[in-house]
Amino acid sequence: MDIIELKSCIETAFSNYLNSEELSFIQLTGKSEHAIRDAVAFEMYKRNLNVTREYKRVDLVVFDDEYKPTDLIEFKLCYTWDIQKDANFNGYRSVVYGEMGINKDFNKLNEMKIKDADQFAVLCVIHPTRDQIFSKDEIDHIIAYHDINRFIEVNRLTEFKVEYEKVIEDSFSGFQIEKFKIKLGMVFNCNVSLHFWIIKRMEFDLREVRRSPKTEEDFR
Repeated sequence: MDIIELKSCIETAFSNYLNSEELSFIQLTGKSEHAIRDAVAFEMYKRNLNVTREYKRVDLVVFDDEYKPTDLIEFKLCYTWDIQKDANFNGYRSVVYGEMGINKDFNKLNEMKIKDADQFAVLCVIHPTRDQIFSKDEIDHIIAYHDINRFIEVNRLTEFKVEYEKVIEDSFSGFQIEKFKIKLGMVFNCNVSLHFWIIKRMEFDLREVRRSPKTEEDFR
C-alpha cells in the first residue's frame, strides 16, 4: 500500500464518521485506540480491500487476492501531554522507544518475517484545546486524565506546538513519513483534533529500530 493511500483511508474514515462529537467524547473520557483503528478498517473494507483486525496480534493486516499479507499496520495512540511532558518534549522517548513504543511495533512486525509486506506505524496524538481548566469534579468523575488541566494551563488559547516533529522524524530517518491533522467535534466545551504521523519502513530490515545512546541510557 502506498503511504498516500493509507493517509486517504484515514482522512476519509473520519470525514465520514457518523458523529465526530461521539469520537471526541470517547477520546476525552478514556482514550480508545480501537475506535481509530476500526474506523480505518471499515473504510478499507468499503474500498474492497481484504482487511482484518488483530491478525497474529497485528492491529490491521491487508491481504492480496490470494490472501497473502501485503500491509502490516500498527496504531499508537497518545495525548498531547504524553509527548510534551516538559519543555524539551521528552515524553516522545517513551512513545518512540518505550516498552510499548513505536520501535517495539516495528520489531514485532519484523519478527513475522513477511518480506513482501509493507510495514506501517500510525501515531495518533489526541490534542484537546479549551479556554478554562476542568473542575475538580469533572476531572475526578468524567474526564479521563488529570494531566489535561496542566496542559490547558500551559497552552491555553494557543495552537499545538510541534517542536517534537523533528525529533520523531530523526528517530525514523530512512522511513517515509506523512503527517496531517483531523478536527473532531466539541464536547465539554473542549475542541478535539487528531494529529497523525504515518511512518512507513521503506525496505525490509531484520535489524531492530535503532535507539540513540541518550535514549538507551534513559531507559536502563
